[in-house]
Amino acid sequence: MKEGFRPDFGLHLKELFSNNGGMTFMGFDFTEILRIAPEQYIIFTYYVYNGTEYALSLDFSIWQLNELFDLMQPHFNDNDFKNIVSSLLSMTKLLSKANWTMPIPGICCQAKLGELQINNNEKYIPFIVEKFY
Repeated sequence: MKEGFRPDFGLHLKELFSNNGGMTFMGFDFTEILRIAPEQYIIFTYYVYNGTEYALSLDFSIWQLNELFDLMQPHFNDNDFKNIVSSLLSMTKLLSKANWTMPIPGICCQAKLGELQINNNEKYIPFIVEKFY
């Protein structure tokens, strides 16, 4: 494994349980959201399971982004939140991201395992968010 990389939690879970049942992530920290397609977004974060820190990918649609905005808004002043929203919804760039310095506490989600993804650096299985709360 390359330096700085953590094992992928989706791959780990798939090895433990061959099904792709749902999982609830409680109070995970994140400091950025990336748009990876016109109406598709992702959060990369870390998740500790049985004492090991794993990489965690959470994929979601624009509909879940709106749920997430409702949960995020109280943690930002109006101007900062407006910048986050506009950077993620702007259609001038296909790939865009919004980031901030302090993790947002208390965000939870229900998700299920997605499909295996392979790129030049790694392979991973993202979780597909069904609902943020």
